[in-house]
Amino acid sequence: MLIILMKACNMKNFINKIKSKLDLNRPLALSWDDWTVWHEKTKKEKPFVYFLKITLTKFYHDTIETITWPYNQVRWSIRDYITQRWHVVKTGLKPGYHEISDRMLHANFNLLVDFVEIEKAWMQILWNNDEDEKKNFPWWSLNPTRFSSFRNPQAGLKYLEWESKIVMDKDYSKNKKDWGKPTSQAKAAMEIIKLYKWWKDRQNRIDPHDASGWTEICDERRKLGHDIFSDKGLTENFKKREKKALEKTRKIEEKYLNEDESMLICLIKIREHLWT
Repeated sequence: MLIILMKACNMKNFINKIKSKLDLNRPLALSWDDWTVWHEKTKKEKPFVYFLKITLTKFYHDTIETITWPYNQVRWSIRDYITQRWHVVKTGLKPGYHEISDRMLHANFNLLVDFVEIEKAWMQILWNNDEDEKKNFPWWSLNPTRFSSFRNPQAGLKYLEWESKIVMDKDYSKNKKDWGKPTSQAKAAMEIIKLYKWWKDRQNRIDPHDASGWTEICDERRKLGHDIFSDKGLTENFKKREKKALEKTRKIEEKYLNEDESMLICLIKIREHLWT
């Protein structure tokens, strides 16, 4: 048994040595010019490994893409015109008339929700090697049967959480003083998470009329048989309550409006980071 274990360990070490010899130490991220330098340097220093891992892999993918191109054209057309419709922006609002200011706010944040729950969720499953996690997603939403996208808030946030922890190192910056600091990608991910969670929590806002007591006052008017737009027959104390409630309503509405505007501006400022 001991001999078998020793042989197994030796074989494992041998395999690890082979893997290390075949490792290209590919950087996580580089500029366009730096990638050109990396390819030229790697091709010169490790020609055989470069051929196996880069040249052959590219040839394989190019061949597969050429063969599957007609099928993918049909699949993409179905997604573009029927199931996905990227050219259509949905507000997520209930049917009925809504002011343009509301439509504008909801349309932009609904795009953010789709970005997190659909596109970032797809990135999580695309780059994740956990086969058990992939089982949680519908078969029709994964390549090559991906005719429509799936929605998964948890997967999208999980990917963003990973992005938010990316820090500067030698592959990102040559300045050692920056090493350990969040990258621009990480900062954007943090902001996206904040905006997404704020928008999701926004639906729990208390209606200004309920919060100010105005709804309660209106209910009292109806019970007393008073016209909602008339002050006839109301006591001075009741009128003071109404005035106070209306002023409080105005302040709450102004607070909500300023908050919405501030968060919408934050969203617009990071729009260049909303891509996958």
